[in-house]
Amino acid sequence: RSGVRLGSGLLTPALLVLLLRALPRPHVGGLADPVGDETFRVAAALALAWLFAAPYALPWYDGLGWATIALLAWSRFDGLLLVRTGVLALAYLPARDPRNAGLPHDLDWLVTVVRAQVTPWALTLTLIALIAAAARWSPRAQAPGCSPRAPAGSPR
Repeated sequence: RSGVRLGSGLLTPALLVLLLRALPRPHVGGLADPVGDETFRVAAALALAWLFAAPYALPWYDGLGWATIALLAWSRFDGLLLVRTGVLALAYLPARDPRNAGLPHDLDWLVTVVRAQVTPWALTLTLIALIAAAARWSPRAQAPGCSPRAPAGSPR
């Protein structure tokens, strides 16, 4: 357990740095305050870093991520959060404990297979995809299909 906590403690700030660099600018119209606009990105980066690095997760925790990422322009991070929320919802909502919920014993596989085996791997793959996306993608990068800007004074 201490190794998991240490790993989470090291992963959270690393994710925060990557997400601060890669998250898109807010799409909230009418805001002319660059400090306020940047606050949305910082809040989203903090929420996503904590959610993806947390050693324990339940699907409703992702509400914090959805509330903050909704203030930004759409990006691939929305899709990754959707996958994470979906995986957690499938793992925990129908399989909280089939015996206590009075569900048939035929549904025990939801706990023994989906929650215990599929979910940890799916969440790990989602975390890896988040790290890869944040490490290689930046909103400051040139949009696809645009030609690079010519240096000042050079003919096009």
